[in-house]
Amino acid sequence: MSFGEGIDPGALGWVRAELEETLKQARQALEAYVEDPGDTAQLQFCASYLHQVRGTLQMLELYGAAMLAEEMERLVQALLEDRVPQREDAYEVLMRALLQLPDYLERLQAGGRDLPVVLLPILNDLRATRGENLLSENALFNPDLSVEVPVEPAAPAPLPAPELAPRARSLRHMLQRGLLAWYRNQDSAEGLELMERALEGLQAACRPGNATRLWWAARGVVEALRDGGLETNVSLKLLLGQLDRQVRRIIEHGQDALEAEPPVELLKNLLYYVARAGSRGPLVSAIQEAFRLGELLPDEEELEAAREALSGHNRQLLETVAAAIREDLGQVKDALDLIGRTGKAGEQALADMAEVLRRVSDTLAMLGLGAARELVQEQIERLEALREADGEPDPQALMDMAGALLQVETSLEEGLAAREERPGAGEEEGPAAALPEGEFRAVQTAVIREATADLAKAKEAIVGFIEAPWDHERLTHVPALFREVRGGLLMLGLGRAAAALEAVDRYVREDLLERRVVPEKEALDHLADAITAVEYYLEAVAEGRTDRERIL
Repeated sequence: MSFGEGIDPGALGWVRAELEETLKQARQALEAYVEDPGDTAQLQFCASYLHQVRGTLQMLELYGAAMLAEEMERLVQALLEDRVPQREDAYEVLMRALLQLPDYLERLQAGGRDLPVVLLPILNDLRATRGENLLSENALFNPDLSVEVPVEPAAPAPLPAPELAPRARSLRHMLQRGLLAWYRNQDSAEGLELMERALEGLQAACRPGNATRLWWAARGVVEALRDGGLETNVSLKLLLGQLDRQVRRIIEHGQDALEAEPPVELLKNLLYYVARAGSRGPLVSAIQEAFRLGELLPDEEELEAAREALSGHNRQLLETVAAAIREDLGQVKDALDLIGRTGKAGEQALADMAEVLRRVSDTLAMLGLGAARELVQEQIERLEALREADGEPDPQALMDMAGALLQVETSLEEGLAAREERPGAGEEEGPAAALPEGEFRAVQTAVIREATADLAKAKEAIVGFIEAPWDHERLTHVPALFREVRGGLLMLGLGRAAAALEAVDRYVREDLLERRVVPEKEALDHLADAITAVEYYLEAVAEGRTDRERIL
């Protein structure tokens, strides 16, 4: 199952009640812990319940839903290990996620697709609370980060290096005051105003480059918050909090530090929120235009269409994402090859490879390729084990990892090809394409079953016609069978197969029934080949094979 394909509602129906009961128990355990933080056993119960839910969802291949359960479980585990600084935020996010997952399961059982992008906001809040990278930066959003920041005609000249550090120190204090007021929500408007003034000052003080690009994007987010275009959430709080660290880098190492090693992920996430902003202030509008953000993410009215596109109907987007995954996998395979030839695996090199694979894992998750993601996660665990092991790496282990990454690439290619599986994804689209995915699958299965049976009856009649021999009356009901099959094919959007069958139908009606022709052996061979080709084609559609067009 891939790219948000529909599920069998019956399979989920068998276990949904049990899943919701387990989620209810997890919620009750969390509530009990919040009331009595000393009772850590309740938090452990919560983690155990979430682990059960995650396992069941993975067995059902509902990878988007399983990912939400996984992120909840990881956050609970982080709470148990005291790795979450803002615990109150964590409780609130967990409670929202526990309430949202049953709604998502209800949507799936109604025939909806398992699209991780639908869960993106809550997934990012869960990850942000643990200090993890946000998913949008890897899978769905790739702006051009070389865009130049426009310079105002009356803008002051950038400060020379000796003057930049003291100015940045002063502005950092202003930024911290603004962040603190905003965090505490004592005076949100005043806090955002202080943040805007600090960021504007930093942008003016720095020379054009990566630093000014960062401050400009951050100012856009602040403006959107101030104008109500974005809602304050955990992800945004932690994201804007990272700006303080970048100011400190300038104070300690100068602007060259940001120019040499820019905070790419931070900038991408800031731009992501500017793209999502519902307000149209001057900064938001200018940034969206300069980075062409409207082409990368839709507005709220287009969001549902974009989610559909991410499920497999936007070939260009998938190809772009797939190219990035291939490049990352190639980088890791090259590194594995180097380790195999030299017999040396540096700790930093292994850490870098693991980080690249985490990025790939996040991207695969957002594309709904859950099985491939699990395979990548296994390789991350292997790399971590190599880091902890002493001595030279086992050559066989390296070969196994390289083979696993090849499997991931194969899964990716199959996922891209599978977007053509459902009629309507390409040039053809029948009336059934408007149905929900689960209902479409049921209709497709029924139509193919009936069409196969009708073709078998037609073939039986033709065999009887030949053996009679040449009793044309045995063919009188065959055109009606062909019409029924053609109608089903057109409803599914299988226009090529319908056209092939129309040619067969015309030959039977006009040559065999109307003109009472006694066919030559070659004509009978062509007739049998054409009917068999349609049968094989329907079999390929039912099996989801991507090479079916070659059959016709």
